[in-house]
Amino acid sequence: MGVSTRKFIPEEDSELFDPETGNCSIEYYNACKDPYRVVGNKSTPVSWPWFTYKTSEAANLLFDQLDEGIRIVLARNKIRPWIMGCYSHAPRHTPGDIRNTILIRTRSECSVSWKEVASEIYYLIVEPAATAAGIQMGVEIQDQDEMYMDASYFIKDDSTIRAISRIQPYVLGAVIAHCPRKWVSI
Repeated sequence: MGVSTRKFIPEEDSELFDPETGNCSIEYYNACKDPYRVVGNKSTPVSWPWFTYKTSEAANLLFDQLDEGIRIVLARNKIRPWIMGCYSHAPRHTPGDIRNTILIRTRSECSVSWKEVASEIYYLIVEPAATAAGIQMGVEIQDQDEMYMDASYFIKDDSTIRAISRIQPYVLGAVIAHCPRKWVSI
């Protein structure tokens, strides 16, 4: 049995993180642990799992106008887009928090420069055009195969519940032994 974790690497200049106390939101904490999902502004990516909604016609038209400029920046930074489009996402538990996002899915191996590239695309291309059009829109670069995804489901099968109940003490013991003070719930 093993416990897999990802390292929390906060951005010191972020207004979402207090370096003195180490306090931040759970969304920011999760975003900093996932190098395969970055956004171009100082916010965090929409929490996964999310709902996808129909994007407005105005947002789609704006994306069509910006597509070529975005591709030029990506090519200059050796990031090959696999799928690119405009999406409206909201976290599963707060569907009222819908965000228009230009989502750039890639399978590029190195994610080191993604934050800088997403910021360049956002601040130099997307934000000025979106502001002029009266639309709020973000930019996210992600590798869907590598990014962190976690979802909870109800278990309805009695035999599965009994099996999990039998191994629960062993899993809890391993987590406590290997991840003291780093876990919240199992």
